Amino acid sequence: MANTESLKEIKNHIEKYIGEEISLVTDRGKRKMKTRNGVVKNVFRNIFTVEISGEFGTSRTASFSYSDILTQDVEFIISETEENLILEKVDVL
Repeated sequence: MANTESLKEIKNHIEKYIGEEISLVTDRGKRKMKTRNGVVKNVFRNIFTVEISGEFGTSRTASFSYSDILTQDVEFIISETEENLILEKVDVL
């Protein structure tokens, strides 16, 4: 089971980037990775939402859990620096 303090720390880091443009790299299994660009919209108790930019000027909202980041199913990358902020600062169990 994930450490509650680690999940809180991830949530606190993501809260700092509400309204900021980010990149998310998701692991879709069998060596398939998908990169999406978007803006962090909201941070809730168990999930955060990102408005993802689509083709032809469309957008949609996707939600991710903090445990997705903890288990490295999702990488949260700050677009300005291209550095993976969350996984560097949180000890993965």
